[in-house]
Amino acid sequence: MKRIVNSLLVILLSVTTFAVYGGTENQSEELTLSNAQFQAGFIETALDDRMVVALKNPYNEPLELEIIDDDGKAIYSEEIGSHEEFIRRYDFSELEDGHYHVKVSGTSGHKSEFILLR
Repeated sequence: MKRIVNSLLVILLSVTTFAVYGGTENQSEELTLSNAQFQAGFIETALDDRMVVALKNPYNEPLELEIIDDDGKAIYSEEIGSHEEFIRRYDFSELEDGHYHVKVSGTSGHKSEFILLR
């Protein structure tokens, strides 16, 4: 099971790296980079309004995940803690259509993804 999780994390981070460095200019999603010492991968599944968040946190810094609506209001917040690896799927199907910001923050910086629900 640990091999499957590690393999999934590598795939998610590879896809995210491609999206940041090899993507096109017309991407509707953008990844915000910072000096964060952790890696974050955001994979959106448009068919079922879900997103997988994968984190690799080699320095075990405490992290927090927030989902922020278009008005800047945090509609969900979760302390992830200082796990070295973290993968979780989030379901947005009950949220209203609109723009949302998924943000992972730590003491060294933050990474985030903007999504549009239709």
